Amino acid sequence: MTNTEIHGVLVERLRENLPEIRKIAGWSGEELGGMLGLSRQSISKLETGLSTITVAQYIAIRHLLDAWMAFHPENKTLPRVITLLLDDRRIWGAEYTKLQRVVKTIAATTTGGAEQAAIDAIAKVLLDEWEGPAREYCHTKLLEPMMIEKLGVTADTEPGNWTEIILSGKKMNNGR
Repeated sequence: MTNTEIHGVLVERLRENLPEIRKIAGWSGEELGGMLGLSRQSISKLETGLSTITVAQYIAIRHLLDAWMAFHPENKTLPRVITLLLDDRRIWGAEYTKLQRVVKTIAATTTGGAEQAAIDAIAKVLLDEWEGPAREYCHTKLLEPMMIEKLGVTADTEPGNWTEIILSGKKMNNGR
């Protein structure tokens, strides 16, 4: 899988899951738009696929999420959801779709006004129930050479640092 293809996977995963991630972070569309210098309508278009998320927007959103998680360590759900949905490409296919349904349920809980501790408890139960069987299935399938070639990861590939992945196609020129 080329760097461009990997970037496409990262960007598409964010686009597909942005509404739920935004809700789990506790942001409205207007708040996220304000942090990015975009309107609420622009965020809505990104979330619905009417506009394409650029690599620059991906970087901006990921930096916002990283900063938010650093300033809000009480939110235990957001880092786990980010890792599972965006960073771990070993999760794919039907198991990834199941994960998305679980995350939609968690996001719906956040919009109901539940306290963070309750959201974290619900998320832990739902994600723990999903994760074991999903990882076992994906791990077994990722032992097949065809799947390794198709997905560009193996069963032993660890989730990468998104910044390193995005910058991996750019050669560093010693400050030039």
